[in-house]
Amino acid sequence: MGKPFESELEKIPSTIAWSNTLELSDLKDELSGIDTPTYFVGSGGSLSACYLGALLFENSGRFSKAITPLELYHARDSLRNSTVIFISASGRNSDIIFAFKTAIKFEAKRILSICMSNGSELSRLSNKYSLSRIFEYSLPVGKDGFLATNSLIAYFAILSRALSRKNKVEYAGINDKESATFFKFTSALKTDSCITVIYNGNTKPIACDIESKSVEAALFPILLADYRNFGHGRHHWFAKKKNSAIIALAGPEDLVLAEKTLSILPPEVP
Repeated sequence: MGKPFESELEKIPSTIAWSNTLELSDLKDELSGIDTPTYFVGSGGSLSACYLGALLFENSGRFSKAITPLELYHARDSLRNSTVIFISASGRNSDIIFAFKTAIKFEAKRILSICMSNGSELSRLSNKYSLSRIFEYSLPVGKDGFLATNSLIAYFAILSRALSRKNKVEYAGINDKESATFFKFTSALKTDSCITVIYNGNTKPIACDIESKSVEAALFPILLADYRNFGHGRHHWFAKKKNSAIIALAGPEDLVLAEKTLSILPPEVP
């Protein structure tokens, strides 16, 4: 029997607190020294962390892309001039091991791995090659349940600290007003609802994680689009599919665009 998801969520504050205590100077030095195109590679929940890593690289003016192990194989001809960064909580799933061997075979310029467990198969492989280095962190709350939760929170915190000027990550929690808003939204959903998640560049990792968790948990089908691409025909979905809902992710820089977009949708759309 898997871990109850509620208990996973309750551990998030302690996971963030632990992430803030980690000494990351070596990881920061490694990441700051990368001057080649960079692939962040992960599967399942770890792919959401890859999107964040790639975003933070791009925010510093470097080219980066988040991909799956299979996509890495199809990008094999570009590896010789690229850095590959593997994100894997367990460091032992067959796809990430295959991807690491692919990066070695096609002579990636540099390989880094960030793992949430010690002594994994990925660690064993990494330590065999001089062009490779692994950073291992032992997550104190233990292994995730079916959905990547605390390992992913730890990755978001570690990458944010290592690739930005933040010394620590703050945890705001959810207040009563926000809880009421979320409950109103979820109460309006039907069993056959389809949810569109719209985002901007900085919130794409969150959108991708919502899609990952909803589909893996067999909750709702998720469609993804940024705000402007949503306006290129995707709004037509709401005219034809009545059991539709929308999650809009926005920060201060695109709040006006988000509000204008939502204002033209029918008010009955959750």
